[in-house]
Amino acid sequence: MMKENYFLTFLKGMLVGACDLIPGISGGTILFITGIYERFINGLKNVGVFVIELTRLISGRNINSFRKILRLLDFKLFIPLILGIWLVFAFGSKIILDLLGAYPAQVYSFFIGMVFASAYVVFKHIKSRTYIEAIFGVIGFGLGLLISSFTKTSGSSFSLWYILLLGFVSICAMILPGISGSYILLVLGGYEFMLGVIQDIIHKWNYALVFVIGSIIGLLTFSKLLSWLLKKYHSITLSVLTGLMLGAIIGPVRQTLGKIPNIGVLILSIVLLLVGIASVILIDHFARDSKELE
Repeated sequence: MMKENYFLTFLKGMLVGACDLIPGISGGTILFITGIYERFINGLKNVGVFVIELTRLISGRNINSFRKILRLLDFKLFIPLILGIWLVFAFGSKIILDLLGAYPAQVYSFFIGMVFASAYVVFKHIKSRTYIEAIFGVIGFGLGLLISSFTKTSGSSFSLWYILLLGFVSICAMILPGISGSYILLVLGGYEFMLGVIQDIIHKWNYALVFVIGSIIGLLTFSKLLSWLLKKYHSITLSVLTGLMLGAIIGPVRQTLGKIPNIGVLILSIVLLLVGIASVILIDHFARDSKELE
């Protein structure tokens, strides 16, 4: 049996954190490229079993010992992985916030390029491309447009209920290697706000806690539904997701266009848009044998 390399897992966590911090690239894709995606997903499933078994133990309805229940959790994977992710979040969020403050149009153009390319990556995994999938793709695009029309802008105030929703919805990135949780935060207008929460977590701990609670609820409920849909209606589900990604990004595109003051910024924004597209395609090239969405 191969010896566990905790430092290597920590470095993989840093890579995942960097990608989850940037809208467009999915941390799930990086988990696959680095060879720990299946183990990660199985570990997440065991978290739910752990909670159930622990509840039964506390209520006196479980004959298993706490030590035996504790073995359900893959600490050797999750501790170094989470430490790596959090380290990048702690330092990277400050850098991105500074860049967004100084160069909003350019940074968002880079993000948007990544999202467009990510939608293409999801589209590539659609096995059946008949008129049925096309219809559902259009439906997904329409839903995306609807979402982009009523979601909050980056400067809006946020209630704790909305933060709970952000955590709940963004967790789908855990099981869909083609979609980034940061992308979902971006289209729902909460991306910059949550970066600020990470930077000032001492004073904004309540937002962080509610976001985590929403993520856990989504992980234990909605993520299972998405997983079932992918198994039963693979092509239709991915068609809807592709359309949803393209439709929902219209909101951020519209906001970005409003942040371009002159032709110089426009040219640089277009260049960074293309760089964003190229970066996702390059990453997907290394994961071209991926079977996650199949």
